[in-house]
Amino acid sequence: MTRSLANMAAEVDINNLTEIEDIERVYSLIQQHEEQLDRELDALLDGQQKLDTKMNSLQKVVPNLQVVLRDAEKLHQMIEHTAELAENVSSKVRKLDLAKSRVQAAINRTGDILDLKSCVDGVQDALKNEEYEQAAGHIHRYLTLDENTLRKTVEDGDDLEGSDLKNAFTLLHEAEGKIKKIIIEKFDEAVRMSDRASIER
Repeated sequence: MTRSLANMAAEVDINNLTEIEDIERVYSLIQQHEEQLDRELDALLDGQQKLDTKMNSLQKVVPNLQVVLRDAEKLHQMIEHTAELAENVSSKVRKLDLAKSRVQAAINRTGDILDLKSCVDGVQDALKNEEYEQAAGHIHRYLTLDENTLRKTVEDGDDLEGSDLKNAFTLLHEAEGKIKKIIIEKFDEAVRMSDRASIER
């Protein structure tokens, strides 16, 4: 089972994952593999302790030096083999941790892209209905996203998705400027009209 999970995890191209379901499936696969490797490592360490106990017992018994030496040699070989297995498992765990972090990053990027598209739709609807406070809320949400990371996603992604995201950035930047201008105009108008409620809002 471990070899199969390892092969499946190694064959996955993290950069090509775009669907939440695929990302979550690979993430679950990596977690299962990591848990299996943890169990194997625990078993190996437990075996190491048992081997150490047996070695200590042999040192106290000297019925036949030749037999003791043969047993000691076998134990030494087993210990070396166990150490090699433990190192192999540890190496796989490190690789899985790296893959896991990449999958998590892919999940985060996908979530940010969905948030970005939601902000675009929300801003467009709000401006169309002259609901400027709602539009400002969507702009605020957009400003909390990591635009540099999203732009890197544009560079790494396909041309169609990259074009959509670039258009989204352009629209939101333009909307931000438009909303700021409208807010200033509304504020100036409220000051002229001595509309305290509008000024405070």
